[in-house]
Amino acid sequence: MRAGVRARPPVPAPPALAQVLKFRHMPPVAVDTVVVVLDHDLELRARVAADSNERETGRVGWLWLTRPEGWDDELREALGELATDDGAPSAIDIGSDTQLRRRLAGAERSSARSHEAVLRLEADNARVRDEVHALRAERDSLIAARDEFRGDAEAASRERTAAVADLKRIEKLLARRDEERRVLQRRLDDADEALAKAAKRDAVVESGAGAAEAAAAAAARAVLAGLVDRIERSLGEAAVTVDDLRAAAGLPAAPAPAECAAPQRAKPPVPERRRALRMPRGLVDDSPEAAAWLVSERPVLLVDGYNVSMTAWPDANIADQRTRLQRLLADLAARSPGMSVELVFDGDAIDTAANALPARTGVNVRFTPVDVEADDELLAAIARYPLTRPVVVASTDRRVRDGARQRGANVVSAHQLLAVARG
Repeated sequence: MRAGVRARPPVPAPPALAQVLKFRHMPPVAVDTVVVVLDHDLELRARVAADSNERETGRVGWLWLTRPEGWDDELREALGELATDDGAPSAIDIGSDTQLRRRLAGAERSSARSHEAVLRLEADNARVRDEVHALRAERDSLIAARDEFRGDAEAASRERTAAVADLKRIEKLLARRDEERRVLQRRLDDADEALAKAAKRDAVVESGAGAAEAAAAAAARAVLAGLVDRIERSLGEAAVTVDDLRAAAGLPAAPAPAECAAPQRAKPPVPERRRALRMPRGLVDDSPEAAAWLVSERPVLLVDGYNVSMTAWPDANIADQRTRLQRLLADLAARSPGMSVELVFDGDAIDTAANALPARTGVNVRFTPVDVEADDELLAAIARYPLTRPVVVASTDRRVRDGARQRGANVVSAHQLLAVARG
């Protein structure tokens, strides 16, 4: 260490040894200080070992300085041999032996801690490996699910392509059947005209013609009558076949024969019962988009008042619910030209003042009599509008919804109406 201080460039000694290096002959206390510093400073210990040898330090000192593999066991053995040698050890030897034993115990404790740290690292490594295996298994499962989904999508695409081809084929068949029905209708009209002319000739024959002419007229009528019967039967069979094909393809029913014969003179038929509006493709009946489309068709909107208001503001009092719902529907009516709104509440004859609501444009508010439920009033109101006017009933009540559908009205839930009204 002194040689390092005198070297050029100098190699400074640790601060703890600055005072010790001033001694020519080190006392035991100074030796203990050197031992402690060397034990903690690996670089310094390596330098001291490089500048000395086993002959100078002795086997015990050399083992402690170099610390080769298994040095602690060999050190114990060497110390044991020293203890059994004849002659009493010197004070320096005893002090050094004590220091070495303490350092040996410290080294053993450090080794134990290092072993425990290695065990913890190995446990962590095993846990990480398990997690990696789990993640890989999950990844493989997701890849398999993705491949299965792709297969299902490809199968669905093939089915859709086949269905489109079938639909086109059915459409062509429908067009051909429609043309056949028109031809038969024209033949039937011609036969009716011929029968009418024959009837006129019969009248002439009966007024003064001979028996032969009467017989000829009767024969012509029989032929025409048979022809008319065959045409009517063919027309009926064609109509049944066309209607079945249209129903299977999900297409609307064909127009009546009279419309085919003379569409320029035909008037739009009046339906016998109300029919609900058919949703466009891609819209789901219970979606807000479906409700928005129904509102755009300029319908009559019949609203189950308390059913909707309690869905929207369950914590508000009844009067506030009525006012809020009326204001919300008035805003919706203002954004929907052509739509009429009827808001129906269960009546309360005792508290008529509470039932009074300010008039708002586009919303007709009504309260039912005490003995009449709003459900019954809503269902009865459907029949008051023309069959050609769409009617939409807004309620979540099952009885109201089922009754409205039976009467040909469209139905939306309270949540659908609120989603559209709140925009």
